[in-house]
Amino acid sequence: MDWDTADFPQLVEAIDAAGVVPVAVVNLVEPLLPWQLQVARHYGLPGGEEAREILLSKAAVRAEMERIGQSSLRFVNGPAGSVAPESVEKYPVIVKPARDSGGSRLVRRADTAEQLRSHLQDIAGVAGPDLEVIVEEYLDGTEFSVDGPVIDGVFHPLFSVEKPEHDEQRHHDAGLRLSPPQSDSVRSAVEQLSAKISALCTELGLDQGWLHVEGRALADGSAELVEINPRSGGGLYRAATIRTCGVDPVEVTVGMALGEEDLESLRARKRSDELLGMLPFEVNELGTVVEATPLDEIKAIPGVVDGYQFDSYEVTSLDNENFFTEALLSGDSVAALQETADRVRSAFHVRVQPLPRAEKADKHIVVCKWSPVLTRSLLDSTPNVHVVLDDFDVKFMNPDWDLLAKAARVYRISDFDSNEEVAAVAADLVLRDIKVDHVISWTEFSQFGAGYLEVLLGLSTDPLKHVSFRDKRMMKQRLHRTDVPVAPWMTLPDRSSEPDRQAVREGLRFPVVVKPAAGSGTIGTITVHRPEDLAGSLEGLAPDPELRSVQLIAEERVVGRELHVDALWNGDEPLYFVVSAYYKPRLALVEDSAASVPVTEEPIDGSYVLPADDAPELYRRALELHRSVNRAMGITTGATHLEMFERTDGELVFSEIATRLGGAWIGQVLSEYLGYEVHTALASGTVRGTIGQRQPSKPYLGALQLRPATSGRITKMPTEEDMCAFDGVLRAQKLRNVGDDVDLTHPSNWCGFIVLGADSADEYSELARRIVRDLRVEVEPIA
Repeated sequence: MDWDTADFPQLVEAIDAAGVVPVAVVNLVEPLLPWQLQVARHYGLPGGEEAREILLSKAAVRAEMERIGQSSLRFVNGPAGSVAPESVEKYPVIVKPARDSGGSRLVRRADTAEQLRSHLQDIAGVAGPDLEVIVEEYLDGTEFSVDGPVIDGVFHPLFSVEKPEHDEQRHHDAGLRLSPPQSDSVRSAVEQLSAKISALCTELGLDQGWLHVEGRALADGSAELVEINPRSGGGLYRAATIRTCGVDPVEVTVGMALGEEDLESLRARKRSDELLGMLPFEVNELGTVVEATPLDEIKAIPGVVDGYQFDSYEVTSLDNENFFTEALLSGDSVAALQETADRVRSAFHVRVQPLPRAEKADKHIVVCKWSPVLTRSLLDSTPNVHVVLDDFDVKFMNPDWDLLAKAARVYRISDFDSNEEVAAVAADLVLRDIKVDHVISWTEFSQFGAGYLEVLLGLSTDPLKHVSFRDKRMMKQRLHRTDVPVAPWMTLPDRSSEPDRQAVREGLRFPVVVKPAAGSGTIGTITVHRPEDLAGSLEGLAPDPELRSVQLIAEERVVGRELHVDALWNGDEPLYFVVSAYYKPRLALVEDSAASVPVTEEPIDGSYVLPADDAPELYRRALELHRSVNRAMGITTGATHLEMFERTDGELVFSEIATRLGGAWIGQVLSEYLGYEVHTALASGTVRGTIGQRQPSKPYLGALQLRPATSGRITKMPTEEDMCAFDGVLRAQKLRNVGDDVDLTHPSNWCGFIVLGADSADEYSELARRIVRDLRVEVEPIA
């Protein structure tokens, strides 16, 4: 049968023509539940009860659980093309198909009404506007599952699994799943949820069957249902259940359907104490698997007791789980399982041949400014790439016109700050009836124009949203009602206004930092130490030639370690999230240069990645802060570069955020952190909502900016060959030559970048010191 195109009379005709007289109906595949009911009813067999209709819809299950007092979760449901985001009372929410979301198909998280509207449009575009969806309150807790039989209306939880590394970004199973659960909260939640499911089965009159139930253990100690599947769990669940419970879920399902199952024996079954780990490997690229580590090699690793691997595996959509291989591990402790998992991860490799161009995504992307890697990566994902170049790109960035010829359209404007030219681009896209899905602005100088373009194209209903991404006053005003720590600040719209100056003197504690409201890179930033120095400092502060606005912001100076956080977002979850520390705060570095403070042989210019494993609590707090910032400012997708200070007491204080990739050396370090170019991740994250698996070059990464001891004219500059001669140097970029002038009071007057990596923190520090000592940029005074 072709289940997607056949009707029920055709099935009956085929059964009769084959001379088959059914004595039972068995189904282990979720999309075929409606067929199962029809067949059972037609032939008068068990499994066609009216109550089972409830299990066809997650919305119906939710409503029934609410009716019998077993759930208070808020939800709405209806066709994907008709559900109104305004009907949702509270965010975040999960939206998914109400019927058949197996393998997390088309599951999305939305943190705002605008994002939910976008997700609903995406789902309707993939599956049609009439697809029934459910939008339900997001449950912040630990994911778990429990499998077992229903006997006389009572659910018996036999095999339960804790999912501590669940992929919250896509709501896919991920990482090491543990059975039995190791957390007290999850063990309690299994018992609570099992009782709820028993109450539901009794109410519905579901006497027998096998269920795979998914739930969440919540912070308050309660348990909530995620969904019920009237079948056994997929993947290794069957093998693990047989191994630990002595029960085959498939045989039980068949036995119950035939009325031959020994229910008393089944009721008495218990799980053994063996600790298991299930480790899945998901293919996160569209295409066909052409090479992979054989299953036999994985099963030969000590601690691996079973596994599976598919043949001829092809990924045609990233809207569902794509598990290609999975290993079943056994150990005496969680630590032993983790060690085995690490060995399996190290051994496992997979190579995917991309899908042909015809099978690419159909999203329309507008990319502002020239980047060869970003443009090429976007074209690898979708043919609908619309590139906007300004005069600077054309004159100085040497765009690849052969590559650009593959884009859907290339627009040329003089400047991204030209409202007339940006509006003309928007008008042409609208006249061509092109529905743009995303606008990517990966540099600072196209941010205002790109944001204006989003407003004109209807991608944002907040006309000041993109302004808050550049104007530091607006971004901090939007954080006013959050719990994000921000230094007290005041606006200085007119630096020559004495009332404005006096307001700063009276409203802030000195020292204060004064900087352009929409500046970047610490350019035009000064510290004023005393109130009486404010007027003179402002009069001596030259306007930034790169900025059209001369308005300023003044804020109390924060003392502490300066950090930058670089992330790529898909909803509330980061596709990558990297916390780094500057060797020295950027402003302090500029002030030292202006005061001719002697330099040492310690690295001072650059930053280094703080590995998550070395600073888990910092990462937790940084992610919490960043999510609060995102929600307040409406950031849901794309790259961000956030700067903050860590005070000596550990408090994190927000400084500013940019909705783009970090500049200078940061993109190169991110590329080494990912194991591939960060622009490729930006393209994939924007179009697909996923990125490739991270394969960092080294555990400890960072970069140095080569700089002379003082400002002057360069007389000696290391070559890129000199830089790469050091073992541990991963990338080198020479930006200035002998004879060029260097002004160190300008924070972005770069000479050269070196990206380095090492296997330990000590090894990294020693390498950085050696480079600073041995690679000198020398200058002479400028006459």
